Amino acid sequence: LLEEDYYVVRLNMHGSLEAVDFDGEAMEERDLVRRWRNMFTPTIHFFRDEVPDGVTGAEAAVVTMPGAFEVETMFNLLNWVLEEGYDGEEDFQRYHARMLNESREVEN
Repeated sequence: LLEEDYYVVRLNMHGSLEAVDFDGEAMEERDLVRRWRNMFTPTIHFFRDEVPDGVTGAEAAVVTMPGAFEVETMFNLLNWVLEEGYDGEEDFQRYHARMLNESREVEN
């Protein structure tokens, strides 16, 4: 799902390669990570296809996944983001609970 439906960019939390934030400011990876308030890995930020001008990645992220989730939670999060659930009425926790219930019903 990640390989087919997402464009993944990896940052090294301690890296010194130049990275450019969405607002155009260039800095080392480690500084960008700090600017986005990432404290540990994994942290995954999800962005719309089009990001407004003048905002940082931290401001532009529609969803931030702090930490590692188990397989079902991650799968459901990836699908919720693809379905643009962040713009809908059903928050992720309710979506995830519904998906788990639906998968259990299919199993029974």
